[in-house]
Amino acid sequence: MLAWASARPFQLLELREGALTAAKVARWLVQNLSPRIYVRQLAIAGVHTKFVEGHVRVIDEMAAELSGMPAPRSSTMKSFKERWKFTTEPGTIRIRGLGNLLNAPGSAEDLEIPVSAFAAMGLAVHTVIVTENRTNFLALPLKPGTLVAFGAGYGMAGLSGCPLGKGMQSGLLG
Repeated sequence: MLAWASARPFQLLELREGALTAAKVARWLVQNLSPRIYVRQLAIAGVHTKFVEGHVRVIDEMAAELSGMPAPRSSTMKSFKERWKFTTEPGTIRIRGLGNLLNAPGSAEDLEIPVSAFAAMGLAVHTVIVTENRTNFLALPLKPGTLVAFGAGYGMAGLSGCPLGKGMQSGLLG
């Protein structure tokens, strides 16, 4: 940890007592490799999980130093969770279709569900419209056999492995 602190004296001063808290979390990570829990489930005395979220880069660098791992190239919350083997939220997809199409409780026409559940639904659709705009998603009229999917950019990757049917038409609406 001395090498990390020596290389970042101003950051250390800026962190004040937070440096000790960050070091405490880093030490816990090295002692508990692959915890397979959500970050919010961390139970370290005197450490609030929002501290972890707000100091993820410092904690990631310190833990790398302690473990002998290479320093992280980037320390987003996503890369931090992957690097230290935290559980991540399942990918979801938000879909709309006439109530009988989705076979949802109460004939719901708007659902957000895990991608894995969506892939297993076996929906009888002939048209899928994908939009990255929430207003378009909500305003498109529902038609029999048509599914509207809402998601942003690469977040729609969950659709790629879903068998929705042969001869299906699809389109992207901005």
